Amino acid sequence: MFNAFVALDPLPCPRPRVAVIRGHGVAYYPTAYKTWVKDFVEKLSNITPEKFTGPLSVELLFDCAKARTSKLVLPKGDVDNYAKSVLDGLTKAGVWDDDKQVAHLIAEKRWAAGTPGIHILIHSKT
Repeated sequence: MFNAFVALDPLPCPRPRVAVIRGHGVAYYPTAYKTWVKDFVEKLSNITPEKFTGPLSVELLFDCAKARTSKLVLPKGDVDNYAKSVLDGLTKAGVWDDDKQVAHLIAEKRWAAGTPGIHILIHSKT
């Protein structure tokens, strides 16, 4: 089992952009997203467990920073896009081989009462 809190304001995964280079379409993510994933992986480097194998259950709770002027009930961005960012980061951090191992996923977003960040709970599904 792996239980952690990563103190980093959650960011939903954006749609990939496409550029035509030498007649071929090349997909890429915006720089801000790539930087966020890099920061996420860095913060995980001190707390990463042994690599998980087999089917997994993952629970994610996103505590998002709220702007003082926001009147929104919930943070912007689809909860599945917040989850995608974290699952991609966990793959890059080597927590598992691929996020296709995730058989069960629970994700929730809310405004942070304290420090913005991501609560992560992973355990084996077997």
